[in-house]
Amino acid sequence: MKPRHGHPLRRGPGDARRHRVADRHGGDGGGRTGRRRAGFLTSTTANRLHSARWERAVAPNWLAAATVGWNGYARRTGAGVLDVEVRDRRVSWRADVSGGAGRWLLRAGADGGLTRTTAAGFVPTRGRDFTGVGGVSDFDVALDDRRVGAYAEIEGGAGAVVPNLGVRLDRFALAAETTADPRLSLLVPAGGAQRVRVAWGLYHQAPPPLYYDRHRGAARLPPMRAAHWVVGYEYGADDDSFAVRRPRGAGLEPVFGPINSQRAPRYERLDLSVDVVTEVGRAPVVLFGGVTNVLDRYNVLAYAWSPDYRERRPVTSATPRAIYAGFSVGL
Repeated sequence: MKPRHGHPLRRGPGDARRHRVADRHGGDGGGRTGRRRAGFLTSTTANRLHSARWERAVAPNWLAAATVGWNGYARRTGAGVLDVEVRDRRVSWRADVSGGAGRWLLRAGADGGLTRTTAAGFVPTRGRDFTGVGGVSDFDVALDDRRVGAYAEIEGGAGAVVPNLGVRLDRFALAAETTADPRLSLLVPAGGAQRVRVAWGLYHQAPPPLYYDRHRGAARLPPMRAAHWVVGYEYGADDDSFAVRRPRGAGLEPVFGPINSQRAPRYERLDLSVDVVTEVGRAPVVLFGGVTNVLDRYNVLAYAWSPDYRERRPVTSATPRAIYAGFSVGL
């Protein structure tokens, strides 16, 4: 439930139908060696993405859109006795419809995906024991998982405070569970062009595939759950606005040690962004820029333990402050 910039149904002449196709690929790598030494790190990564998007105005003030994509990712990591190769193949799709009815804006849609993950190699029996003193174990993952979901939300009203009510349903095939996530946000005027947004919602996602190692992993895991509170400050009109958002989410990364004996602390990050919507000829153009992690905060994602479990070390995120800018053009 992020603050939106611009009206999704505001379209110029000639914008009644849009088609977009993207094809991206890239990779980076390190050297290979047939004999690994403790402390010597090698890694390679490669990824490829294909996607296509369709949009069309299906009625006055109503827009339909559909997206389909395929993503392939491969990674190999070696450090001492650790040597693991991972391959991911994902097919995803999404269909949405949105439109206005009086003072209300309605949105609904469905999405889903198929994930196929394979991983093979060797890992130290004890964490961070890259010399293999405590032994070496096989690592083997072969996972197929499917997810399908649907959502609906309504926003608007006649008062000064604008509510947004929504719900999302997801079916996770491997976990054999169906989840229902309610979400609520309020947009409150704060004088002039200022607004404050308060949002709450529940979210579920499938556990990472590498948790399903055939030798020491789990046979089945429930979907991961998070409860988000977001307080945002906005200044400006819909088409030229300045927004500040400070997300606060529950720390849900797994920890090393007795199950659920420790939880990661609260995740906090401050981002700044600005969008400007204009036109060049009849083509809509969006200029955007911003700064992520303004305070350069390193959040704790998990804990790593010493081999004897006497010392605990926080594992922090590698997402330092970043500045970005760009533009998009609708054809």
